[in-house]
Amino acid sequence: SDVCSSDLIKNYQDDLLAWILDHAAELEEIMLVGGEPMLMKQNYTLLNRLPDQCKVSIITNLSYDILSLPCLPKLLDRPRQNTLWNISLENIGPQFEYVRTGAKWDQVKTNLQYLTKHWPEITSINFVYSMFSAFDVVETIKELHTLGVKKINFFPIKLQPNMDVFNMPSEIRLIAADNLDAAIKWHTENLH
Repeated sequence: SDVCSSDLIKNYQDDLLAWILDHAAELEEIMLVGGEPMLMKQNYTLLNRLPDQCKVSIITNLSYDILSLPCLPKLLDRPRQNTLWNISLENIGPQFEYVRTGAKWDQVKTNLQYLTKHWPEITSINFVYSMFSAFDVVETIKELHTLGVKKINFFPIKLQPNMDVFNMPSEIRLIAADNLDAAIKWHTENLH
């Protein structure tokens, strides 16, 4: 038979959604991860039918218009503490657009402002610490702070040795360490 792989993926996603919804009353927590989970139609149905007491953690890159999400009204109706937003982001401006090919910084900024307005304490950044992000950490943290972000989780890149700051010559590691120290100092002084 001629079954294309996108049909298989859709069938898998639909089957998984059906299974989750059959067990929704038993769920305490669910994590939506990518690709980009907020572009998957099955997740709209899931979010609309999950019980409010189930915690939802969304890992997203915010590269879409959040106001156009069909599930946004339901997300806003849920208890705020039960929806956690984890944004994959490690740069700002043109550098962000270079690292996150196809994403637009202005759209992400608008989305971050919206999230930090509605979920101020539970919007956080998942920051991949690499050669792409190690040398402008302070500027990135400052900009994120102006957008309302209070929590940033740093993750070192390990599977790409040529991008791992810790694999670089000592001169580069020292510059990166100075930038990281300055970021920690700024964060401590401004965000405690």
